[in-house]
Amino acid sequence: MDKYVLSILSSLDFPSRIYYKFSDRPTAYVISKRYGYPPVSIYKTWKNLETTGTLNGLILLPAFNRKFYYIITGISLSNIHIMEYNLGHLYFLEYFCPIKIYRGMHRGDKISCSDAIFVSILADSQTRGYSSSIILCSMMGVDFNNIMDINDIAGDELYIREQTKLLSYLSYSDISTLNFAMISEKMNISERSARRQLDVLLQQGKLELLPVIDQTRIPGINTATAVIMKSSVKGNKINEISIAKAPLKIWVKERHSFYSIFFMYSTLEHLDAISEELDKDEIDYFIFVRFRTIFNTGIRENLYSKREP
Repeated sequence: MDKYVLSILSSLDFPSRIYYKFSDRPTAYVISKRYGYPPVSIYKTWKNLETTGTLNGLILLPAFNRKFYYIITGISLSNIHIMEYNLGHLYFLEYFCPIKIYRGMHRGDKISCSDAIFVSILADSQTRGYSSSIILCSMMGVDFNNIMDINDIAGDELYIREQTKLLSYLSYSDISTLNFAMISEKMNISERSARRQLDVLLQQGKLELLPVIDQTRIPGINTATAVIMKSSVKGNKINEISIAKAPLKIWVKERHSFYSIFFMYSTLEHLDAISEELDKDEIDYFIFVRFRTIFNTGIRENLYSKREP
């Protein structure tokens, strides 16, 4: 197992409770300092992950309260190509992941080795979010009954005026190419102030990082992601689930209605064992096996006008 690859993957959990400042963002220097590895080794590994198409960007997502998540089953590779081809017209689609549900339970229905997509949709209500997912089904020729709604009631994300203005420059940007000189000039504030305001947004969870990653290309490591519904977790505590404590865990992302656990496994038998552990807790869950994330780059132009806010 490549320790440099693992250190980079582990650092993509940003922001976290410990690391939330802009200076903590995953870079070759930060990762080498955190793990004690040579900076040049981390840098070469990072560049190799980019060259091979494993890591294709680190996008800052706004934590809007009008964001809804769905899983659509019954898709095929041709369906995915149709979605990718029409991304420019799908103004409501933030990102999606073609996935294979290796094994899972949802409301008592058993699923095994089913192809699907996980979608993140922007809408002003859950009803419209669901309607947008029906549009996707219509485009791909999939029955809308194949839509799994995995949302819960989300609390409002409140932004002050200055934060809203800064968000127009930060949202859907790659964190590795942010230009604070340009942002400070347009907002008429110092670069130091812009960075400080960004740190506040990160600490408050109003911005999150989306690693645009292709798990099928990760060298030397088998990875998967377990998505666990909060509504099915006893006491709403992730630490009660055995997989969250396991040494094979890479990181855990928390959303309003579910947890996403990114972990390693050695063989499919190992994955079976993990599934059985989750089965014991009688929870709703999905196992996403080596998915890839597709970010809708046109969403920034659709969400924000080119005029200054």
